[in-house]
Amino acid sequence: MKGDIIMSKFELATTLHDSLCPMCNGRCFVGGFCSFTHNPSEKDWETNSANHYFLQLAEKANKIMEEVNISVDEFIAYAQSFPNNIPENVMKSMERNNFHP
Repeated sequence: MKGDIIMSKFELATTLHDSLCPMCNGRCFVGGFCSFTHNPSEKDWETNSANHYFLQLAEKANKIMEEVNISVDEFIAYAQSFPNNIPENVMKSMERNNFHP
């Protein structure tokens, strides 16, 4: 991917969480508690619903970044602005890969 050091899907899941979680980043005022574990055990990726959700997003994100040849930083910027200001090829790849943050 465009000059990036390849991230593991677990690192990417954490990066996506830290960038997109509405309860953690102040973009949403629904309140509540985010159960995402930043230092998860292997089991957390399957049993913790927040970790599992962001792991699934990371797997989709990796496919999208590979398809359209963009960096993690570019992808994060597009995901944060979703569904606005996204190039057509990136949006089509997001739709094909069922990526909805």
